[in-house]
Amino acid sequence: MIMSKSFFGNIFNPQGIKICTPARTGEDQWKYARENIQMVWVDKFVGHERTDYYLLEKKRLKFGLNGVIQKPIHSSPFWKGFESKLLILDGHHKREVLPENHEIRFLPSFLYDYRDLKMGAWFVSIKRKTHDTAVKMGVDILECDFEKGRRLVEEDKAFFMTMKKNGSRIRYRVFMANSGEQVSLGIIEEKQSELLRKLPENIHREIEYIPDEETFYGGCIERGDTVLYRRALKYDEVLKRVRRGELFAPKATRFSGYSPIPKPIEIKFIVELQMYPIEVAEAKMKDYFRK
Repeated sequence: MIMSKSFFGNIFNPQGIKICTPARTGEDQWKYARENIQMVWVDKFVGHERTDYYLLEKKRLKFGLNGVIQKPIHSSPFWKGFESKLLILDGHHKREVLPENHEIRFLPSFLYDYRDLKMGAWFVSIKRKTHDTAVKMGVDILECDFEKGRRLVEEDKAFFMTMKKNGSRIRYRVFMANSGEQVSLGIIEEKQSELLRKLPENIHREIEYIPDEETFYGGCIERGDTVLYRRALKYDEVLKRVRRGELFAPKATRFSGYSPIPKPIEIKFIVELQMYPIEVAEAKMKDYFRK
């Protein structure tokens, strides 16, 4: 069941939490942040992806050095059984890192109707060849052109496709699923996770998750990385798994179209807000975005 905006506003949260729509081009970012940022109890958030240990380490280091977060958690309302929850769209690793060493009761968030955003995928960029890993996984490899490989992945007949520059051309290899027969999303997820687990630690530390846009992954291919093409999930697929209490592989989904905030949020400020009632903390957070 997908909640309408009016239904969500009346029933989902009596505290008055509301859905915001992405800012329009040229809209005042300061005003937008003040009007739409909200403080949400941490137990309302539900993740749909596992976290990547090495990415968590990078986040810890980054937050420790900078002392700020560049954007709040982005989330969307849904029903889990008879409970109203917020599905994390962006911010799984942030949620794990921020509460460390502090009693964090609530966090800042923008709440969206997922239909107002674009849903895509994160590709994986690896500084090594993956053929030997595929052999260890017992997977057949098909060499083909980009369009055929993309079609096989999109039709769930392959676990993923690798893209690697070989001389002056790009080599496309498809990791086949069940001799080319369609398989379940669960099996595909298992194989994708298995590939990452089998990477040596020094290689896993250096992997990058990059947007599924050629502007981004094309540069990784040019510099010699192996890029893993994964198909984008559908929102219904995400909800079904979440309601069963299951998680996808790290960085399985990519939502875009969020509204930027005009300045980063200081982590120490988020910690200081925990001493206040949530309504007071939210008012102070809104005031944070006054010029």
